[in-house]
Amino acid sequence: MKQINKVLLLSIALSFFIVGCKKEEKAIEDKNPIPTEVQWNTADIGSNYENQVWFNLSNNQVVKSNNILDWDIAFDSESDVIYLNSALNASVAFTGINEFENVNADPNLEYNYEHQSGMKDSLAIGDVSQLQEVLLIRRGFSPTNDSLESWKFQLIEIKDGAYHFAYAELGSSSIDTAIVAKNSAFNKVAFSFVTGKEIQIEPQKESFDLCFTKYTHIFYANTDTTQIQVATGVLLNSYKTHAAKINNLEFGKVTKEVAESAHLSNDLNAIGYDWKVLSLSDFKYNVKPDVYVIKDSSGDYYKLQFTGFYNEQDEKGHISFDFEKL
Repeated sequence: MKQINKVLLLSIALSFFIVGCKKEEKAIEDKNPIPTEVQWNTADIGSNYENQVWFNLSNNQVVKSNNILDWDIAFDSESDVIYLNSALNASVAFTGINEFENVNADPNLEYNYEHQSGMKDSLAIGDVSQLQEVLLIRRGFSPTNDSLESWKFQLIEIKDGAYHFAYAELGSSSIDTAIVAKNSAFNKVAFSFVTGKEIQIEPQKESFDLCFTKYTHIFYANTDTTQIQVATGVLLNSYKTHAAKINNLEFGKVTKEVAESAHLSNDLNAIGYDWKVLSLSDFKYNVKPDVYVIKDSSGDYYKLQFTGFYNEQDEKGHISFDFEKL
């Protein structure tokens, strides 16, 4: 009997020891817990869509914002590519003339617009490694739809990781030159013809995921007809960021497995503008229940759903949305 009691006491002691060890293991905290709650925020692009808002999903924060008039062209930091400011609906014509002073307004020139995908082989200017001719750039339109001036632009050379170029307002007798250096921390570096200065519009490429903005969208009616319009929506960070719309699933049913199996796109307009629809009864935008999944530059997945386009004062351009890390 005493032997049985000894065994019983030993078993009880061991069980307390094991339980005590388990409690110690549970006390170790995860320093990087995955949020499971739905988060929300609002991007205020203004009632005239005059702002660009750059947003980071991982910390639920607006990283930066700027007025769309702050810049005109941008220079790629990785390759020899130049972008137009599509938020202004800017356009460019290749003149075929290499002498800067010989370029004047020509109504017969064909103007090209920035493609909404942002793919480098579909841009209005695109690769400039072999560019010699003078370009005519129409800045586009202000937020209040006023027509902006046109400028002449000529790339002089790309040397030591920097773009050297000349520019002048069309009709002006003065010619200015500038140098914009590539910066690997950013996707691109911007420049303003009006101020004559380099300006950093985009945040650092690893610090944001989405840009809420208006942008040029080229609609193709058929193979021979295109229509240029300005859309208002969301563009992706071009650096390792992908997205897709999930069809026929409610927000709560979209899991990480769904996101991983989705056909993700790195087109800038993978989310785009058509998550809302204009009501012809009151001419206000109604938000669709569409759900989008996003894979950020760190490889993390999120799901996102838009919830509104107006603020409490019924002013448009206040884009509200819910999102959750998967």
